[in-house]
Amino acid sequence: MGAKCCVCIKDSKKPSENLPSKFISKSNNSEKDPLDLNSINPVLKEAYNHTSSLQVEQYKQSLREAITKGSTLEITNIITKGFPINEAISHDKFTALHLACKHGNLSIVQHIIEKIEGVNIDIQDENEKWTPLMLASMNGHIEIVKYLLVKKADKSLVSDENKDAGAYAKQGDFLEIMEILKK
Repeated sequence: MGAKCCVCIKDSKKPSENLPSKFISKSNNSEKDPLDLNSINPVLKEAYNHTSSLQVEQYKQSLREAITKGSTLEITNIITKGFPINEAISHDKFTALHLACKHGNLSIVQHIIEKIEGVNIDIQDENEKWTPLMLASMNGHIEIVKYLLVKKADKSLVSDENKDAGAYAKQGDFLEIMEILKK
């Protein structure tokens, strides 16, 4: 596969009940009990590498459905099984973050960025080289655009069409997004 497997769940309030206790590390912070999957990445990577293509497709399908439903718990459960967060999960070659931005689900975008380590906020899809910011811009999802900019998304990146997020906002006649991206 060649995909880099780097998954951690940040600031989880409660460890996943589906993971064996040997995979859960306790933090020194009394307010948080995050899952530290860095220590088991070799185990996850090895398990993922031996996963059949049918199982990989099932992970992708489950992840797409969880994003569509807005289920942060399901997303976390899939990612903790070792599925690489920056891997394409759709026929469009979109990652989980791309799909959440395209569909306009701010809570899922926030969950992916804030709770799952290793997420590339500026990842470009394999087909058009669209970023999550471009997808949010072209679909008129102003709150997601604002959030991605606060999280330091690179608004200067361009697609295969040599367009940046502002050009896609203009194409969709999303004037307010265009103005935000000009700042």
